[in-house]
Amino acid sequence: MRVAHVCMDPGVGPERHKGAAIHVTAIRKALGEQGAEILAIDSPEPKVVAHILDSAHAESPLDLVYERYSLDAVAASRFAARAGGPHIVEVNAPLRQEAQRYGGAAKEPDAGDTDRSVLYAATQVLAVSSAVSRYVLDMGVPPERVVIEPNGVDVRLF
Repeated sequence: MRVAHVCMDPGVGPERHKGAAIHVTAIRKALGEQGAEILAIDSPEPKVVAHILDSAHAESPLDLVYERYSLDAVAASRFAARAGGPHIVEVNAPLRQEAQRYGGAAKEPDAGDTDRSVLYAATQVLAVSSAVSRYVLDMGVPPERVVIEPNGVDVRLF
């Protein structure tokens, strides 16, 4: 199985040493341990992500796009729609709410339309808690496509 794991959040690249970056690396490792061939894509640039996805898929079809939810990131969603394959979006936090509260993001009513469209189009949305699940459901994602899957700990590291 060929899996594209996409992270468009510029603050979460795998070279970083914060928890989110460690989580991205751990997810990729876990997928690889299950036998998946991982195409790791870490770029905040939509054109770069789209080009990598299109090129990889033309070489050999991708079976799954697994994306870490990032604000205003649509490249993976658009690719999955074009390619007709499954698209899983992992949501770790209510990013739009956090950005509005702490980061000065736009507070207009349509500020989250891009995020809403990505989440709504996903084949499945993984929420890491019931609170994050409520955020996703409030964005309009049908409940049957939302799964609560708490982040885990790799006990082998301890």
